[in-house]
Amino acid sequence: MSVTDNENDLISYSMTQEPNIGAFTIGARDGIIRTAVDLRTLTVDTVVCNVTVTDGHNTLPAFPVTVRLTNLNERPVISNLPATINVTEDRVTGFDLLTLTFSDDDNVALEPTCSVDPVAENYKFTYEVGTRKLKLNDIQTGETLLDFETTNKYLITCFVYDGFLYSEGDVLTMFVNNVNEPPVFDQTLYFCTMEESNAGVSSCDLGMTVTDPELNTITTLELAQGNNSERFRYDRIRDRLTFNVDYDVDNSNMPTNVIVTIQAVDSIRATGSAKIQINILDANDNTCTFGLTQASQFTIDQGFGLQTLGSFVATDDDLTSPNNKVVYEVVATDDDLISPNKRVEYEAVATDDDLISPNKKVEYDVGKLCILVHNMKVVFTDDDLISPNKVVSGLPTNSLNYLTVFGNGEIKYVGLIPETEHGKSFSIVVRCKDGGTPSLSATATVQAPDEDIWDNEAFVAIFAVLMAILGLALIAALWWFCTKNNPNCLQGPQYERQPRVRPVREYKPKDDFFRSQGPRESPNYRDHAWRTGDHYEDGIGYDGRPITKSDIFLSHNSRALPAPRGYNY
Repeated sequence: MSVTDNENDLISYSMTQEPNIGAFTIGARDGIIRTAVDLRTLTVDTVVCNVTVTDGHNTLPAFPVTVRLTNLNERPVISNLPATINVTEDRVTGFDLLTLTFSDDDNVALEPTCSVDPVAENYKFTYEVGTRKLKLNDIQTGETLLDFETTNKYLITCFVYDGFLYSEGDVLTMFVNNVNEPPVFDQTLYFCTMEESNAGVSSCDLGMTVTDPELNTITTLELAQGNNSERFRYDRIRDRLTFNVDYDVDNSNMPTNVIVTIQAVDSIRATGSAKIQINILDANDNTCTFGLTQASQFTIDQGFGLQTLGSFVATDDDLTSPNNKVVYEVVATDDDLISPNKRVEYEAVATDDDLISPNKKVEYDVGKLCILVHNMKVVFTDDDLISPNKVVSGLPTNSLNYLTVFGNGEIKYVGLIPETEHGKSFSIVVRCKDGGTPSLSATATVQAPDEDIWDNEAFVAIFAVLMAILGLALIAALWWFCTKNNPNCLQGPQYERQPRVRPVREYKPKDDFFRSQGPRESPNYRDHAWRTGDHYEDGIGYDGRPITKSDIFLSHNSRALPAPRGYNY
């Protein structure tokens, strides 16, 4: 614009515009109207500029200048916004809400930008560039992001920008519709640790809280079937998990780690679930055992040297150490109960003046030693020996002088059994103990009968064979010495041959031993063949004198009596 002043005062220009979009400016001294912005950012085609001029004393009325624009830049648009949709609250992550449709007349590449109200829940939504889809965010597969009870309406505002203008009014209104939701656990995974035990003994508290979003009644809260869940039981009242069976982890009978599912069902039969990880510890619930038999017998002969007789092998079926670690010890007999070798601890107990009463019976339980007092008779019993209230007897008190068992199970013959103890049987009771708490134990018996060596049939048989061999060897030695010096020694002594004696003629009576007359007799019972006057029958001796020792003389010249004379007829 060109303006003159007669007094040549300094002239200044100012301007307002309608609509007041700041599209133009005017020079204060030269009055030139200029563009203030890139005209491609304008969305109106006519702007009226009202110019005012003053010399400091007088001001001219506003002079309108109308600016008309052609070929205006058009805003990019999202053609399917604004819009309203309804989504149920049980939609899982990744669910497609809306595919945006947008364009620009100048074919400029566009990229939408979106925001969410309420702002704190912006993370629940995302825009997928390649597909142009508005979606529920993929935070965790299967997770539900919408909750009618918390937020039931969202405003998702999106726009596109061509470098000069933004799209306008592109809002997606999303309403969340209510559905019956399952009960919700305060944790997705719970932990439980128990010791193996009989049903209902060992347990753990889960600290579990279960709620229903619609405040429906939770009708069922129990373990789901499968994965050993039948071996466990959940007590809803006590919020406690325990065993439903006698649980045993030893010998791999049952697993030591189990994950089960617990389910909550509401009155509209909606079901929610969580996991419980159960760790089962090994308990000291097995007593060591010596195998099929709990007695070991060894035979000790006289002359048997001190040595190791053998060893016990006891096993414990517990799964872990120290529950399955076995040691051995000798159990003293009842005769040793008052011996310092017996590891029995005594402690003072209260007395009662009525103990001397025959009707008074007092029982004390002091550790493993039970003292029964009845009518002033004291009986010591040890519950660890074979059975309760059992007094172990019948074991020689001196057995420990000859036998012992070391902690590693070795059975030792440690003292020579004297000959005076032949035929006796010596026994000791051995206890195996595990390392658990409390320690469990079992007993076995070592028997060592002392036998006389001649009572051993095998030894006697071997001895007889050896003696026979020795006798044959002795005969062979004698034969060798005999034949070495005299080859004819085996033929016996050599005697001079004596002339053959002619046999005495045998006389036969003529009457063929039959006589026609009776035998002759004499008063002295002598036959005619006997000599008379020898006093043989009356014992007086020859010549009428008694026979003395000197009358009997035998010498090398003595001869046999003559043969009797024959009969004379």
